[in-house]
Amino acid sequence: MYRTAASTGERLVLGAGALLAFDLLFVPWYHINIGGVLPIDRTALEPPVGWLAMLAWLGTVALLLQILVPRLGHRALPRVSWSWSRIALVEGIAVLALVLLKFIVTGYLGFGAWIGLALAGAVAYGTWVDATRR
Repeated sequence: MYRTAASTGERLVLGAGALLAFDLLFVPWYHINIGGVLPIDRTALEPPVGWLAMLAWLGTVALLLQILVPRLGHRALPRVSWSWSRIALVEGIAVLALVLLKFIVTGYLGFGAWIGLALAGAVAYGTWVDATRR
């Protein structure tokens, strides 16, 4: 069924998801200062374990497209055996788990890692709000 108004959970996912995608791509997640002279900043997609961030980024983009495509293209998503809100919940939990795992297994965390963890939690919460509403 086609709906024009986004629910509260969808608005939370859209806002936090867009910020999380930006955070994973551009904001420094690691900060090391070698000898007090050579500062090194890396984004989430760079080593170590950048593949976790890449999977989280892809999951976030998939969630954003899942919400935006029916509204922009004037077509409903295809019929599937699970509801789309339940699929989004699984995606949101997966994004949070990937970001949390990356957060845990790496050191020298910068401010982008802390922001990314909070945004991933907001994305997962938004999908949960949407899934329990229906």
